[in-house]
Amino acid sequence: MISFVMNSSCMFSRYFAVPMIMKSFLTRIIFLTLLFSLVVALSGTALYTATLDRTKSEMPGLVYGVNAAIILVFSLASFCIYLNLIPKIRHSLFYCLLSFFALPVLTALFLFTTPLLSEEIFLCMVTCIPFFCMLAYQFFRFKKMLAQ
Repeated sequence: MISFVMNSSCMFSRYFAVPMIMKSFLTRIIFLTLLFSLVVALSGTALYTATLDRTKSEMPGLVYGVNAAIILVFSLASFCIYLNLIPKIRHSLFYCLLSFFALPVLTALFLFTTPLLSEEIFLCMVTCIPFFCMLAYQFFRFKKMLAQ
């Protein structure tokens, strides 16, 4: 009985024994993507709302909150990046690409096909493009780090 527990714990540690540096690097990827996306998307939203007629809008600041919430949802969806702690996923280009982009892309498709958000296509692009550009940059940076 004890040997079974020891063997199962060794098997568990074999698949998930990853240096702390990998976990902190993946956390940094999510955090930097979130910060960059927030700054660029909210700046783009500020430029966009400056061109609008303020007398038509009842709540002009609501757009900032919606953009920040959408980027937060994208960041939460990108927690699948931690699947790269598993060596089989980390060393396969296809699985690694899926772990980075599958859930955020599905979230974007779901959010921006809703009738309320699909009317403002420019604001959707201002929200999506910075996030996915930064995530793609971080993906290539991650793969470069693994190649070393």
